[in-house]
Amino acid sequence: MTKQEKKKKYMERVKNDPIRYAKYLKRRNEGAKKYRERLKNDPIRYESYIKNREQYRRNKGYKKRIKWSNEEMKCTRYKRYGKRKPFWKLAKAANHWCKMGKVKSFDLWCLAKKQKLICALTGDRLTAENVSLDHIIPQSKGGTNDITNLQLVTKRANIIKNDMSMNEVYLCCKKIVGHLKGEEIQF
Repeated sequence: MTKQEKKKKYMERVKNDPIRYAKYLKRRNEGAKKYRERLKNDPIRYESYIKNREQYRRNKGYKKRIKWSNEEMKCTRYKRYGKRKPFWKLAKAANHWCKMGKVKSFDLWCLAKKQKLICALTGDRLTAENVSLDHIIPQSKGGTNDITNLQLVTKRANIIKNDMSMNEVYLCCKKIVGHLKGEEIQF
């Protein structure tokens, strides 16, 4: 008798006894609640959990069987490691362009967890599509790849910031807002 057959027999016995079945359902729901609470403390895992749950509901719980080919294996491999893949790409690009200090994808993942997947400049939600790595002190002004000099921002905010320091960005934004309001601000 296989494990599946044993489990099937056990579930039949449990379902026939209403008291045991009620206890079984209660235990199962409590376990799911504890799991969700643990996930809420980890924003990255919680985001992937929500996506998977939505996809499961869309497909009504049915998984299609696929004949595997090399192209499909690449796709599934990307999906499996998808939650850390953006950080791996960011680390690779940062290490390529800046030789002063090396960044690891795990350090960027920890930084994202610390920032709770929120952009340091705009406050927008970061996703795998819009995340970008920004140096607080720009590399052109002597900044390094040290994790204390890095922050995760949206791609738009990083393009706008360019090679300015945080103070320069603040003054530039203040000047733009003042101009739109019709005020004359000089620095």
